[in-house]
Amino acid sequence: MNIELYSLEYANARMKEIEEIEKEIGQQKKNKMIFQTLPFHKRRRTAAFDERRLPRACRRGERHKKRKTQTRREHGHKLKTHTFHAKRFSMYNSLGTHLPFRRTCKSEKFIKAALVTRGVVSDISYHTLYYFENAAPPTSLAPTTIYPAGERVRMYTTPKETFILTDKHSSYQEGIKEDVVCVDRVSLFEIHGAQRLFTKSELVNCQSIRDIDAPGAYIYFQDLLEGPAGGRGSTKPPAKGLLVVSHSNCMAMLQKMIVEGIVPCSVLELLRVGAECDRAIYPFDMPSTPRGLDLLQHLKEEEREEIARKPKSKQPTIYHPLFIRELEDSKPYLFIAAKGSFPRGSPVIVAKKEEESFEMDGTEAVVGEVGRSCFSFTRGRTVGVLYLAKTLQASSGAVYIRSPRNQRFFQVTATEVNETNIL
Repeated sequence: MNIELYSLEYANARMKEIEEIEKEIGQQKKNKMIFQTLPFHKRRRTAAFDERRLPRACRRGERHKKRKTQTRREHGHKLKTHTFHAKRFSMYNSLGTHLPFRRTCKSEKFIKAALVTRGVVSDISYHTLYYFENAAPPTSLAPTTIYPAGERVRMYTTPKETFILTDKHSSYQEGIKEDVVCVDRVSLFEIHGAQRLFTKSELVNCQSIRDIDAPGAYIYFQDLLEGPAGGRGSTKPPAKGLLVVSHSNCMAMLQKMIVEGIVPCSVLELLRVGAECDRAIYPFDMPSTPRGLDLLQHLKEEEREEIARKPKSKQPTIYHPLFIRELEDSKPYLFIAAKGSFPRGSPVIVAKKEEESFEMDGTEAVVGEVGRSCFSFTRGRTVGVLYLAKTLQASSGAVYIRSPRNQRFFQVTATEVNETNIL
């Protein structure tokens, strides 16, 4: 059967159908799936953010991430909340402990909003908690911060007991003569921001640390050295507290905090909190500590892998000289830049100049590098942490930073990190 079909007439006859199809294609709804209606901090997979994401085995560069051969004993310690965090964050091995590194969703700004409205919580169970009975019951519950041998130790007191929180790599026990007991099978949470679930130092459902295994029991210490949470445009340090809960009550307490709106955060989000408050984060901003140095090495390795996956035509051009010394012997400084953006590893110099910016000539002596840098939504400027050699003081001249991808130095304001500006 022979049929003659005229294309123009056929198209004109179905013009309305074609217009309806084009209209439906052009209209893109914000959320297409029911699981995409959840807020960012409650989503479990990146698929909730972008439903078109390819499976992991099909992504570009997956062949460069082959898992290293290791025995079961080398997996290291896992937090009690490991399963919860592994479903919502990408994890990384920090000195044998798996910590949440980066959230699977692609947003950072909501952490700042949560800090001043609901609060954020981080699992710091990689620390060690010790206690000993008090000879004379103190009258104050305020914690005290001391820094023996370059490491931070926090002391909390109750009418019956004194608690000491320190990193597992600390050797502070050599200077303590009392009978110190290590507290086992407990989870430690650090809470920042304007939360209302825990408002004061108290012992709930327990009289001492020995009763911490009772149902619903926990101990909370409000850090009175910190102020209340600042407003949306304030860099005032947020309120901070330490929550001690047993492993048997850990997940129930975490679920209770999430129901109250407190947002669990990763290591990178904790650094974002420090950027919004103009504070350095212990221990991740401290290269003198083993955990801080391990994080810096992990970030550098991740950046090298990302550059190696790019074609040579799209790899950035790096201008030398750069900082080549070891960071263990450096001193951290907080900086604020009025102009410019400086990625991790940007070289730092100290010069007696009056210009706000100048072109490099290749003879400048690089004395440090940038550890972390990001745009602060609170200040509207670039802020971060840089590291200078201990033999050099920032007061000996103006501090200048340049990006490794250009040849222009910009002046920044640097402040040495001390006990008053560590979060």
